[in-house]
Amino acid sequence: MQQSRVRQLIISLMVYFISAEFLYSWLRPFMSQNITSDIVVLLEYLSCAIALFALTDSIIIDLDAISKNRKKLWLIPLFVVLDFCLQIILQNIFTIQSGNQGHVENVLQNNTHLLGLILMFIMIVIVGPIMEEIIFQYLFQKVIFKGLLKRLKLGKRAVSILAIILSTMIFMLYHVTSMSDFSNLAIFTYSDLILFAIIYEITDDNLIYPIVVHSLGNLVGFILVLF
Repeated sequence: MQQSRVRQLIISLMVYFISAEFLYSWLRPFMSQNITSDIVVLLEYLSCAIALFALTDSIIIDLDAISKNRKKLWLIPLFVVLDFCLQIILQNIFTIQSGNQGHVENVLQNNTHLLGLILMFIMIVIVGPIMEEIIFQYLFQKVIFKGLLKRLKLGKRAVSILAIILSTMIFMLYHVTSMSDFSNLAIFTYSDLILFAIIYEITDDNLIYPIVVHSLGNLVGFILVLF
């Protein structure tokens, strides 16, 4: 990847992370809740557009790989169903809702204006899955963990398994909003995130697969929360 594209990707990921984690609390004392939310969401949209532009060449290669070999497309519905089933199992084992999940559901249920719901839909079903898969599967799993583990001269299978586990652990930690998520074990309700790392690995690091599975899973969750 060209250095300019690398810089664009890093900047976009930083903007997304700051917007998603801190910007709302920074702006809220000075602006209304709706305006603050809209600014945060629009910045996240912008960061997503920049990230996609930076990864244009990689995405084209992934799409071309799918067009040439469509035999693996069956993995998408399979992993969507697996994700849904695993979430049900985890929610019955770990009955305490995580802080992050509770916040998302509260925002959706209390958002009464149509524009806000549309913006949240795009954020949850499109922008969020794209950015999170870029961060945790492309950046952490492929670039960082696989890159580091290969230097240790481990076997290919060991590198794959460790990269899957480590990237999933980071992904789970990203969803933690308070220490209570550790004490009440709510963090384990996000164990299904390992499915995104697995499908990314078995499709030869094709980012399209985990993005689509993540997006469809979030779509189901969005519909269930609203209706």
